[in-house]
Amino acid sequence: MITKISNIKFAQPIQLENKKQQIRQAQYPQYNYISNNTTNLSLINFTAREFYQTLENNYFQLPPSATPDVFQKAAAMNILKDNDVIVTAPTGTGKTAIALYAISKNMEDGVKTFYTTPLKALSNEKFRSFQKLYGKENVGLLTGDTKINTDAPIVVMTTEVYRNMVLSDRFNKNNPILDDLKTVIFDELHYLGDADRGGIWEQSIILSDPNTQLLSLSATIGNNKEVANWMADSKGHTKAEVVAGKNRNMETYRAQNNAPIHTVLIDVPSENRHVPLDFEIIECMAEGQSKTNKGKKGKIKKGQTPPKRFPTPNMISYQNMVRKLKNEDKIPAIFFVFSKRQSNEILSFLAKFGERLNTEDEINQISEIIERYKEEGKYLGESLNYSALNKGYAIHNAGLLPAQKELIEELFNKKLVKVVIATETLSAGINMPARTTVITSDRTPTGELTPNKFHQMAGRAGRRGIDTQGYCITMAVSKKQAENFERLIESPPNDLESAFRPDFSFVAGYYATCKNDEIINELLEKSFYSYDNNPQIKAKKTQEMKSLFSSRRLTLRKMDFIKSNHQLTPKGELLAKLNGYEQIPIINAIYEKKLANLNPVELVAAVGTMANIQPKFINPFAKEEAKKPVFYHENNKITQFIREFDKSLQKFNMDIQKYDPEYKESELDTKVTKHLYEWAALNAENEDSVENWKQLYHGNIGKSIKNEGSVFKEITMTADLLKQMKLIAQTGMEISNDKYDHQYYHTLYHNIDEALSLICRTPVEI
Repeated sequence: MITKISNIKFAQPIQLENKKQQIRQAQYPQYNYISNNTTNLSLINFTAREFYQTLENNYFQLPPSATPDVFQKAAAMNILKDNDVIVTAPTGTGKTAIALYAISKNMEDGVKTFYTTPLKALSNEKFRSFQKLYGKENVGLLTGDTKINTDAPIVVMTTEVYRNMVLSDRFNKNNPILDDLKTVIFDELHYLGDADRGGIWEQSIILSDPNTQLLSLSATIGNNKEVANWMADSKGHTKAEVVAGKNRNMETYRAQNNAPIHTVLIDVPSENRHVPLDFEIIECMAEGQSKTNKGKKGKIKKGQTPPKRFPTPNMISYQNMVRKLKNEDKIPAIFFVFSKRQSNEILSFLAKFGERLNTEDEINQISEIIERYKEEGKYLGESLNYSALNKGYAIHNAGLLPAQKELIEELFNKKLVKVVIATETLSAGINMPARTTVITSDRTPTGELTPNKFHQMAGRAGRRGIDTQGYCITMAVSKKQAENFERLIESPPNDLESAFRPDFSFVAGYYATCKNDEIINELLEKSFYSYDNNPQIKAKKTQEMKSLFSSRRLTLRKMDFIKSNHQLTPKGELLAKLNGYEQIPIINAIYEKKLANLNPVELVAAVGTMANIQPKFINPFAKEEAKKPVFYHENNKITQFIREFDKSLQKFNMDIQKYDPEYKESELDTKVTKHLYEWAALNAENEDSVENWKQLYHGNIGKSIKNEGSVFKEITMTADLLKQMKLIAQTGMEISNDKYDHQYYHTLYHNIDEALSLICRTPVEI
């Protein structure tokens, strides 16, 4: 079955002046006047009419004869008028170009721009991209792990870092990085509804200074008008001016009254994609299925692999799909596969049996680029599949090291890798546009694929200025799955819902500064969860939020973090410094001196275990809960710490249900303990961290390592918690009245420094 979406193109290309043509024709030199000679910024007239100068060549590929679209010029005009702007548009329509306009204008005016993203990987990608556009001296990076050039006029950061800054600023702890801040750009605003990260976005918007301009960019949102009205309400603006992208009349984009500041929503319909997008549903065989047993039911024979609960295409289906794409000239392509393990299996199969997509000349180019990486000191790890690369295949997911991801992105953009097998995180704005996207399942590990995620992945297909047509192919292994794909293709975008739930640190942080509930009541009343045009419904929802906050506060009071008069106890003072993680058990371990007498290597293992606590997995098909094996480690102090901490975590899980039934249980992953102990111990003995990484990956401990990226994540999570614990230890020294307590925190502080030096080494340079 084939379903097609028609397309209405935006403004037709026009011939520009010779000077403009020269600017657009080059790959990046049009930005040299910014990166090489910042004094020439005054030569640029940043009006909507000259907006083309800030279009990003690499991603949008606008030819020299192209003109900005009406919605881009309208956004630039409203930015020029100091309005807040929200743009909701399909992937690939040119939202980033609007951000570039705001950044360049602010640079000319001598004020700062923050560019926030939901993911560290996306922050790193934008950081590199902006360095090329604006010069290294003009771009900074803040991701929690990394601080680079934070005084720069452009600072890229994760949304969580920005939230932490404005939260402390709201609590009268001024941060100099916020000085001269003009505009905050929220890229991927639809993460507002993300279960894990959405609350961070909501708090960031609520806590932003009313005088700070907000530019929000998002894929299509079902209730975008409601979101825009809530954002306007939170800033004290009049209700958002809503304008449709399909309307070409610039006058419709202008604010309709003389209010000084507006929140303006620019909504670009899906039919306005620059490159039309065709959808195709292909039937294929499931793993473990053959033509002879297709559709048959019965018992599994001895030696036969049982079918998966959620069937996926078999390897031959991927081989056939690549052949189809090659024959139909639909490469380069991105295959979205939601399992890292399965992605590796597919890559290995295609490396052996897939179509050869690269010529000898292209293979030589790949070798030259890899050699350049090595000369630049970029370690490419131990697991890169070079034979797959040479044939034109690669994976791109959290199982890779950062340098590996960077290499894959470069090779894909240079058309030296033609098929990438990726997880859905690639749909979040990373610069890898393709001609075709292939979606291989209607489910992700967290549940059914939503219309928003589906269309965001599909929208990666069709490169502006290169393709005249984009393609999205879905691989269905059953009639039901084909029906689900057809529903997703036809579905409008789903609405965003609030994910803001105050955690324990948020509550403690609030009372570290505020001794009454005046400000928290204001924040909860302004939350997206509470927002409603009906005053009665709004009051009811606000009360629900206040009840949740009160529940968290009661838990902290019962567990001796907050006194009855809202004063923090010493434990509460420490808790206020910790963001993320399983907060109460970690602070209890620190406060109760469970980390005393641990040397830096042992500290890495202990903190690494706490940093990588997992949600408790409950098997719905098991008759009874499996008994956990007793943890043992060759280091007795590690064994003792893990056993004691595990008991305290289990007790916390039981206690929390009394006060906070919504709280989800968690458990330890002790494989992480052994990975991190080994990594720190190897580095303590040998300065050559590359050799140590090879030994870690290929040695006995390597049998429990899923992939290099998983170890990298374990280490970065540990490093982040250690860095926060430095601040906690410093706070402990400041509030300690007992000399033994002071000495404990002092020793812990210095051991953390040593622990960080042991684990933050190539390839984990953070």
